Amino acid sequence: MSDEGIASLLTHIDQLNPLKTAYEKAAAQSMQCAVYSRWFFDGHPVHMGPIDLNQRDASFNDLADELAIVGTRYYSGSTIS
Repeated sequence: MSDEGIASLLTHIDQLNPLKTAYEKAAAQSMQCAVYSRWFFDGHPVHMGPIDLNQRDASFNDLADELAIVGTRYYSGSTIS
């Protein structure tokens, strides 16, 4: 989006840092961030407690919604949509 010059058109671009932080947390902790992690890891020999990650967090929710709209409209012919 930056390369194509449309990132500057996003209304909620100020929420980019919290979204990036959440992405990095999910990438590092993987399944421990899933809503079903408690069920999946119950009884696991290595203690792997759930990691709190709200996919609809108010600190980046507006930007995530906006990116979903951009993905389905601007990139309608690609797999990103």
